Amino acid sequence: MAIDNGDPRNRDALMATLGRAGSVLANAGTQFLSHGLDITGRRSGSAAAEAAGAEQDRASSTTWIDRLLENYRQYLGEMAMVLPMVAQRISKDLEPATGERLLLRIDLDEEFRNAFAAVARIKSPFDKAASAKSLSTMTADASTSIGAAVRPMPITGLKDLIAQYEKLRTLPKLLDRFKYDFRRRGIAALSEMPDAFRDLGRLYTTSQAALEALPSLLGETVLRRIVDDRLYDSLELAYKSRNGAHLGWLREKLTGAGLVLSGRVSLLARGRGWLLLDHEKNWVFEVRLVSSAADTPKQWLEIYGQHEGHRYTVKLARTSRELLLPVRVQDASQGLAVWTIDKRIVQDYLDSRRLRLKAWDIGASKTPVALCIVDYREGDLGPYFELGLGCFATPFRDPLAVGMFLVGRLPVTSELACEAGKQIWGYDKVEDDLQIQYRDRSVTCTQRRGNQPMVTFTLPRRGDNKSAPVPLFTYTQKAGGLHRTVITRGGEGETVRSGGSGVELIVDLKARTRTPLCDDLLYFGLVDETGKLAQAPLFTAWTEKMTGVLEAPCVVVPREPDIDVPPESPKGRRRKAT
Repeated sequence: MAIDNGDPRNRDALMATLGRAGSVLANAGTQFLSHGLDITGRRSGSAAAEAAGAEQDRASSTTWIDRLLENYRQYLGEMAMVLPMVAQRISKDLEPATGERLLLRIDLDEEFRNAFAAVARIKSPFDKAASAKSLSTMTADASTSIGAAVRPMPITGLKDLIAQYEKLRTLPKLLDRFKYDFRRRGIAALSEMPDAFRDLGRLYTTSQAALEALPSLLGETVLRRIVDDRLYDSLELAYKSRNGAHLGWLREKLTGAGLVLSGRVSLLARGRGWLLLDHEKNWVFEVRLVSSAADTPKQWLEIYGQHEGHRYTVKLARTSRELLLPVRVQDASQGLAVWTIDKRIVQDYLDSRRLRLKAWDIGASKTPVALCIVDYREGDLGPYFELGLGCFATPFRDPLAVGMFLVGRLPVTSELACEAGKQIWGYDKVEDDLQIQYRDRSVTCTQRRGNQPMVTFTLPRRGDNKSAPVPLFTYTQKAGGLHRTVITRGGEGETVRSGGSGVELIVDLKARTRTPLCDDLLYFGLVDETGKLAQAPLFTAWTEKMTGVLEAPCVVVPREPDIDVPPESPKGRRRKAT
């Protein structure tokens, strides 16, 4: 596996890490095999040799086993260093577009089409009156020095200035060429090159202050993009124009993805889309109109860029809260039970929601599903309980990116956690009544409606193991697109138990207003028609103290045709686990 992220240093470091891990694993295997052969050879010898060998085994068994386990621990530690790089490559570099990645995908329904049509009717969001204004008027919010440097220059002068800036960028190439010619031809090269230098010097002398202020005014990255794509012929700037309201729709959508634009923004028409330039924050976004090839016409916008959203304003019932990603969890407890069920049941569920996901087949046409309990005690979202059911799936044509898709509505006990989960990541959360009760060797989570328990889930707890931080994937559907979130978690006081010893699951299926989780547990065959546990889980896991971080959601680039399956709710469906 070669994962380089475009940086030779990362590639070399990764290959060295993989090499060390492979060497350690090979050495551990060799030690195990040689020791086994040595013991076998002694056993086939004389009785005296066998007795002496047994005494030697008793004296050295602790030493060689500890050495073997230490080698395996070192191997696992090396691999834990590699996993975040693998996750970064899979989640961010699947299908880059001109060096950038898809940040946001917006379905154009009737409401959005009207806003889109309003923007499409004009070549730029600036009227003629604004275009005639001087540059200093339109950059009143810029610094005094920049305004003084470009005060006498109108819009047409700005385009000429950018053209001059482009010529000055050729200076390093001219110097390289001159050095080469001077080495080859000697002093005779001086007769040709000074003319070019004099021209560039004259350009700089006549517009020195404006040329020095230009990168600060437009943003260095934005200016570089304008020059590289030769966009200055169509450039119009009007940060305060009245038609700037046409940008409000795109601004709102980007804000919902954690990308808050500044007040100095330009929009340039380009083919079937636009370039959205934020001069103050120095951001460049490509806005592309994409049409579906299916019989039913469908359009959406795809926004590409290099900056993921990290500042989100979460709207609550009476106030709002600003969150900075990644979200941290300093202290939590987590438990889960994992079952395997018929892959077709999971795939039917995913298809009914038009998800671009494929049920993960672990063999024998089986897919794992998990029921999880989490007690968040300390973190950026505050304390709350969570109970969730998830199935494991992969995006189409990307079978290595296995992650969990959370099924149905995810009950939590905090308004902030509920709204942040929905608005930032796209988790379908609902604020609900959950109670968690700890015992010495078990933990029970109960979902209630009033005093009536709807779901009662009991797991064994306690453990002595530790786990290094490892990245995991979760998938959600947000704004019409499939999103992936990398969650890096580690823990202490962990244990994994095979089988279903100590697991209890009771669901009230006779209640008039039963919760969606009740129907989901019945649909996936984890409980039978009476609401009792239908089959033992494959294994259970518990972490007494978990820490982790939730990264920003990243759009999974769609590479498959739309799934044409009518939506259907699993409520009321009856499937028995096989």
